[in-house]
Amino acid sequence: MSDFCIVCTPRSGSYYLMEYMCKTFHLAEGNEWFGRNKAVDLSKPLELIQTRLDIDWTVNEDLLSPEDIQNRLNHLQGFPVPFCIKAMPLQFTNTVEQVDLHIDDRIEFAYNILRDFDLVWFQRLDKISHFCFELTAMFCSQPDYPRDREFSTYDEGKRATPRANSFVASERDFEKYMFREEFTDKVMSHFDAPQIVYEDFVENQNECIMEVSEWYGLVPDFKEENKKEIIHNPDYTKIFKNYKEIETWFR
Repeated sequence: MSDFCIVCTPRSGSYYLMEYMCKTFHLAEGNEWFGRNKAVDLSKPLELIQTRLDIDWTVNEDLLSPEDIQNRLNHLQGFPVPFCIKAMPLQFTNTVEQVDLHIDDRIEFAYNILRDFDLVWFQRLDKISHFCFELTAMFCSQPDYPRDREFSTYDEGKRATPRANSFVASERDFEKYMFREEFTDKVMSHFDAPQIVYEDFVENQNECIMEVSEWYGLVPDFKEENKKEIIHNPDYTKIFKNYKEIETWFR
């Protein structure tokens, strides 16, 4: 058994894969271990404890330091049982000292960290829906928002659909989204790892888990009750005022 990292981009649906993988392979769950929106408790070497922090997602502030990244990495390296975390490759250099590094240096830095894990690359094919979901999720995750994460919560009873014509995306939003996507693609081009597609996972969770199982020689413990009910994204064509313009950006 190994230590796994699900490589993904923000709000891609990787939560569902992580939950099912951890239960099916009996892995300790480390969640998004390197995120700036998570405080981690490094005082307990036998646990992977995180606490959510309220941050402003519209600005790249409240960054971790390289020491923070290394300390979190050290905690994983000393962890005594197999685990699974998820990570976005840009997180490793999204620090005060490294955020302005040349892109090639940032790719190399991410590569040097990820090569010590058994990787699973999680992707989403419907980029427009992913892009729109990310923007609505950031909006309702702001510290002063009255109904916390109502457009992105994994609690089906609390998930809400944004009103018609209530969002507008900017080209700057699109550029930031594509930068993260392309950066992740470049990092993962250096690895040979199983690739799980969100749309395939929605259709058949067990089949996707079997890809990981066969790749790494794991024995899955499938249980139907371990599957999370997947909440599908809404139809964003009427939610974003400039949806037709968004479509042109992705062509």
